[in-house]
Amino acid sequence: MQDVVLCVLLAWAVTVAVIDWRLRKVPNVLLLLLLVPAIVVLGWRGQGVNGAAPMASVYGLAAGFMLTLPGYAASKLGAGDVKLAAVMGFVLGWPAVAWMLIASALVLFVMSIGGLMVMGFAKAKTARIPAAVALSGGFAVVLLTQRGGWL
Repeated sequence: MQDVVLCVLLAWAVTVAVIDWRLRKVPNVLLLLLLVPAIVVLGWRGQGVNGAAPMASVYGLAAGFMLTLPGYAASKLGAGDVKLAAVMGFVLGWPAVAWMLIASALVLFVMSIGGLMVMGFAKAKTARIPAAVALSGGFAVVLLTQRGGWL
């Protein structure tokens, strides 16, 4: 059963990343497609989709929201990115969301370097990188490391 949940979560993350890459937005319906079942599972089983305790899920949601909110205030992240980080935080729980944000920062760094190499400094300086792609990458890294027993 855990493998099915892992595959569904990874497929959802890939879908979010592809849509953000193409449209530069994260539709609320995609966020609700994960958040609503995650809330139901938490209420029904007493633990989150990914096995997080109820308060860990709430702390994860709050951390995902609060740690990305300054990026939104600085106009570096969109509102969808902030909501995405919060939903992912709810699923992963605390402290896994912190690892997700660190992994996302590394993915974003690699994407930035790739943009520099492809576009050159002048064009890359003004390019907008879809943050949901990096967040989805960090989410996938944490899910896979948890599955492998490394986190």
